[in-house]
Amino acid sequence: MAQVCRRWREIINGAPELWTFVTDQDKASTAIVLDRSREHPIGIWLREDPIDESLYVAVLAQSHRWILADIEVHRDDQEALRRLEEVDAPMLKCLVLEVSALDRHSIFVLDLLRDHPPQLTSLTLVEVAMRFWNSRLRSSSPQTKARTHSYIRSYS
Repeated sequence: MAQVCRRWREIINGAPELWTFVTDQDKASTAIVLDRSREHPIGIWLREDPIDESLYVAVLAQSHRWILADIEVHRDDQEALRRLEEVDAPMLKCLVLEVSALDRHSIFVLDLLRDHPPQLTSLTLVEVAMRFWNSRLRSSSPQTKARTHSYIRSYS
């Protein structure tokens, strides 16, 4: 639509609500999307293996804006997993987290959500177990559901 005319391009580029979904499918546009979305809530989809370091850092730096996060991290990428444990996502409503591994019979344990997202209502964990959850998550979000997959230990 931005190709139609200069006026449409100005409108589209100036409307942050149109720039709220970040994916790893087009790394070149990630910085543009993050910039044009300004401070609007965003959804992210990161499923590329291996994770592009600069893209990952840029998206994690915006975790305070996440409302939806669908992330796949390879179990052997310890640095990516460590960074994920430090995420602060107060607006997060939906989290899908998959830790892939060559050994399909292993479960990876993460210490996530220590400062739980108060709006979290949907949680999907694949090949992940939570070390423990803050009891406030359970009491403040009774509708939180964890859909289970094989080799999953989940909490709700």
